[in-house]
Amino acid sequence: MEQGVGTTEGKQKPVSFQQDIYAALKLMAEHWGLIGSLGALLSAVVSFGILMTYAKAINRIDLLPLVFDKQLSALLPWMGMVAFVLFLYMVVMGVTTMFYALAVSMFNQTPNLRPTVARFFFWAAVVGSLIIVTFAFQGPKVDHRIVACVIVLGMSAVMGGSLKSKKFRMALELVSLFNNLKGLGVWWHQAGVFLFAYFVLMVAVFAAVYPMLILLKSYTGKDTPEAITTLMIISMVAVVLLFLPALIFFVSKKHIVTRGLLSVGSALLVTLAVVATYPGASSTVVFKAAGMMGVRETNPVKYRLLKNFEAKDFDLASWGEVEVSRDLPVVKAFPLFSLGDVLLLCPSGLSGKRLGEWPEHSHACILTQRSDVVILPDAVVVPKQA
Repeated sequence: MEQGVGTTEGKQKPVSFQQDIYAALKLMAEHWGLIGSLGALLSAVVSFGILMTYAKAINRIDLLPLVFDKQLSALLPWMGMVAFVLFLYMVVMGVTTMFYALAVSMFNQTPNLRPTVARFFFWAAVVGSLIIVTFAFQGPKVDHRIVACVIVLGMSAVMGGSLKSKKFRMALELVSLFNNLKGLGVWWHQAGVFLFAYFVLMVAVFAAVYPMLILLKSYTGKDTPEAITTLMIISMVAVVLLFLPALIFFVSKKHIVTRGLLSVGSALLVTLAVVATYPGASSTVVFKAAGMMGVRETNPVKYRLLKNFEAKDFDLASWGEVEVSRDLPVVKAFPLFSLGDVLLLCPSGLSGKRLGEWPEHSHACILTQRSDVVILPDAVVVPKQA
């Protein structure tokens, strides 16, 4: 009897998810000061990274000391806008993950066999996506119908191999049985479930084209054979990573909330990794966020320069004819960088330049301060009254 009582007392109940959350919140409350310090340090590092990325993208590293000397706090809204643009990137990349998850979720009625289904579907999606990337870089002129046929053949080979797995066939039979009790899972119903899941998985593969196109448009370098090979390899890795968040959700055996958090966290990490490693992607994100925040504008207006410049200092080919008002030069320009009191003015003729063209033209811009310029109103044409 004593031994039985000891055995009962020795058993430990499994820790619930609510207890895990409570323990994590308690740990955060105990170390809140350290977490705040680390958050401030992280925001400073991220702000420096954003400014460095932008300065290198336009080839004006001389902006760094001016901003970090006095205007570090002004970078925080810009950092928030960069996070928003990254979130939009994650949403676009998540479309592929969503369709893949939809195909696997058809087997939710067999939770013990679903991880096996998720792995087979993952490899089928990877094969199809890699075929798309390969043709996009190595055979861009190949007819789209031929590419589609190759994708179907490649995915069919993997899906056909999955039918040799006893676990996969059992999952297919059980799903068919649960959804067609009268027919007791007849073969044609199993084939219907299989083909519908295959169709949804095919949609997921073709949806991977959109994230790849976004990444390709962000490239700002030269189209050399070495660069094309590098981009193809990075694109292959990127499209494979797109399916990982959903795979983690279906393969993990933890609580559903934990699996959801792991899936969202992995999606964020995949987005950050892809943007950080793909050439030009990080610069494009920061450049777009700068335009949305008003750090960068494209509409030229007239500026009267109060200090440090004379009309003879401006190149006629870049700036055109410079007007003089009150013995001070007046230029028509737009701010390529405007943060705090730091102002980088560029000639109006450069307003249509793309990100990849700025390293060659940014040195025509002048660096000044907001307090040293005055914006002049444009002339308004008033229609004559009859």
